[in-house]
Amino acid sequence: MDNSDKIDDYLLDRMSAVEKTAFERDMVVDAQLRESVELRREIIGGLQALEERQVILDSIDEVYEEEGQKANSKKKPDPQREAKVVRFPNSRSLAIAAVLLLLIVVALYLLAIPKPDYQQLADSHFEVADGELFEAFLAAPGAGRAVDAERDSLIEVGMEHLRQQQFSEAKVVLEKVGEQAEGFTDLFVTYYLGQIAYQHGQYAEAQGYLESIDGSGGSPIQNELDFYLALIYLRQQKLETARERLQKVLPKSDKYAAAQDLLKYL
Repeated sequence: MDNSDKIDDYLLDRMSAVEKTAFERDMVVDAQLRESVELRREIIGGLQALEERQVILDSIDEVYEEEGQKANSKKKPDPQREAKVVRFPNSRSLAIAAVLLLLIVVALYLLAIPKPDYQQLADSHFEVADGELFEAFLAAPGAGRAVDAERDSLIEVGMEHLRQQQFSEAKVVLEKVGEQAEGFTDLFVTYYLGQIAYQHGQYAEAQGYLESIDGSGGSPIQNELDFYLALIYLRQQKLETARERLQKVLPKSDKYAAAQDLLKYL
């Protein structure tokens, strides 16, 4: 299968989760492949727009054909009298023509409006957390954590890698922490691993991490989970699901303003 077939399968959602993850990983390192994907996306969008326009035109043809059949079924008037009479369209025909004209104008207007690039829109609102959220939780009274010097030392190293945007190193350390973490500590570790996967372009993996901890009872990062899952759904053009997630982000969250901004496009 050549790249064009793979690109079509990717854009038309015909890939398995494993194939999609592999293809997105290829796009991260292959600029030419990314350009080909975007070009093909525009072509498919244009074809879909033409199909929508043709549906409207076909509907117009059907109405005119129906009106023509009705007119032909009427008794033919006297040709001599017909030559002397100026006939105007009846009110029903004028109303139909006006509605069809309005539909054409609205359709052309909608087709002329450029659709937002939802993948670019999502990525422009993505920002990897620097670990402050986790550190604030750990420092809070009653965090409910058993003391574990080795684990806590690894967490500190992982957070420092995040601050330095050393994401690959942070992932290695956090995966070690995850092997012995539990409760909210495990929740935070999984959350950061999901963010790192998104940063690396591994969107299916990121979705798996974040959905695995979604809806955890009393989660201190539920607003952040709703926001970043919305970005993933936005990249997949699951617009209604993304909208529902963004609407859940509460005003007290640091992500509220960004969520409201994204809702303007949905």
